[in-house]
Amino acid sequence: MIDFAQIVRESRPKLRDTSVAAYAMSLKTLAPPDAGSLEFLKDTDAVLSRLDGYKPNTRKNHLNAAVVVLQNSDDPEFKAAVKTYERRRDKYQEEYLDQVKAHKKTPSQEANWIEWPEYEAMVTRMSKDVQWTGAVTKSQEMKFQDYLIALLHKNFPVRNDFADLRV
Repeated sequence: MIDFAQIVRESRPKLRDTSVAAYAMSLKTLAPPDAGSLEFLKDTDAVLSRLDGYKPNTRKNHLNAAVVVLQNSDDPEFKAAVKTYERRRDKYQEEYLDQVKAHKKTPSQEANWIEWPEYEAMVTRMSKDVQWTGAVTKSQEMKFQDYLIALLHKNFPVRNDFADLRV
């Protein structure tokens, strides 16, 4: 089995461990199960087909991992693959930015969206679940944490467009 984390670390020695792990997981997603080296990345059609079913932003992140480990290669086939991956990655980034600029919800946001009055009612219901006495269980601790985060968002709403904030 190929050690993707080691390959990423060799390509970018100054990356944090969490970034190395994320890139390694992306490479594992792109790789066929029997991969013993990075040679599979030369078959750009096969790699890109493994991304079917993922959201564009996830696809972009996976392709970024391939670019990171290949971009310093002298192998002409790897250089050609990098160009293909960069073009596709940039296309996904452009699609994402267009969606953000349009201020439209994605299908998954639409499915999970609730209106503000419903959110306020949910926070109120959650407040009733965190009133306990005696020893605190892990489950109660988690409910309190969820309530606290929901309460913070209720009182200090997060905005996608910080340019509109007035301080």
